[in-house]
Amino acid sequence: MISVLASIALGLVFSVAIWSKLRSREALSAFVYGLDEFGLASESWRRFFGAGALSAEVIAVSLLVMPVQPLLRFGPAAVLLAGFTVAVAVAGRGRPSFACHCFGAAESTSATAHIVINCVLFCLALAGVLVPETSRTSGDSVLAVGLGLIVGILALTGIPVAEALRPWVRAS
Repeated sequence: MISVLASIALGLVFSVAIWSKLRSREALSAFVYGLDEFGLASESWRRFFGAGALSAEVIAVSLLVMPVQPLLRFGPAAVLLAGFTVAVAVAGRGRPSFACHCFGAAESTSATAHIVINCVLFCLALAGVLVPETSRTSGDSVLAVGLGLIVGILALTGIPVAEALRPWVRAS
C-alpha cells in the first residue's frame, strides 16, 4: 500500500513540476534563468543544470510507474529530492525567501517551507524503498490512491499555505 501511495504522491508532484516548466517557452526560460538564485551565474551552467534537473524529474516519474524493484523505482526520486533539499538549504541560507522556480513560479517563497516539504517527500520515497510490499485488496488500493493524491496535493499547495500562515506564525 505504501508503494502505491508513494508512487501517486511523488508522481503527481514531479509531473506538475515538469509540466510547469514545459508549459511554455517563457516558463522554461524563467526556470533556467532562475537558477542564478542557486549561485549559477554562467548561462551555460544554468542551461546544463536546468536540463539535468528536468531530465532527472522525467526519469524519476517514468520509474515510478514501472513495475521494477523498489530501489530502482523510488531511489532516483529520493536522490533527486535530497539534492533539491540541499540546494534549497544552501541557496536559502541567510535569506528570508527566494524564488526557486521549481514549479515555474517566480514568486519568492520560504526556504524552510521548501525544505520541510522536500523532506516529507524524501521520507515517502524512502518508505517506498524500505517498506516491503504486501498483498492488498482493491479497497486498500483505492485508499492508497486517494491518500497519495491527498499527500501530493498537500505537497503542491504546502508552500502557498505556509506563506499564507507566515504572518500569524510570526505574530504568536
